[in-house]
Amino acid sequence: MLITASKHWIASASVAVIVALAPAPPVYSRGEELIGKEPPAFEATSLNQGLQSLQSYKGKVVLLDFWAVWCGPCLVEMPRIKKLYDRFRGKDFVLLGISLDTDQGKLNSYLQKNGIDWPIFFDGKGWNNRIAVLYGVRAIPFTVLIDRSGVVRKVGLRGTELENAVAAMVQ
Repeated sequence: MLITASKHWIASASVAVIVALAPAPPVYSRGEELIGKEPPAFEATSLNQGLQSLQSYKGKVVLLDFWAVWCGPCLVEMPRIKKLYDRFRGKDFVLLGISLDTDQGKLNSYLQKNGIDWPIFFDGKGWNNRIAVLYGVRAIPFTVLIDRSGVVRKVGLRGTELENAVAAMVQ
């Protein structure tokens, strides 16, 4: 019995040493490091509105919405995003969707079926989407809310919190 206990202890100690020597996994944020700073600049061609530049929207409240049609929580959130867009469009509010989809056909079908007409950026690279990588997106849905002066004020908001934040910034 003592030998078994010793072997168990040695095995446990070996595992502990291996774990202690292994490099720590990266710590992924939810974008908090963006708050209070100018967002990473980008220029890209949207599926439905041509070339778009984030910098061209300075002076407006901008919501970046990272999502995909294969993402269940994104699809649950989409009716709220659409309602938000409909409520504030034309009031110095811009919504830019960044799709992490890989199938443009499915994306186009979803956009058409749901009447989504704000700019949608799609490059077919999924998680390696150029804009998503630029923003360090590790989970979706993910939002970045930028104020009129071009500074990130909120990240990762959804639902009522997102609606209230946009309303406060647009008013």
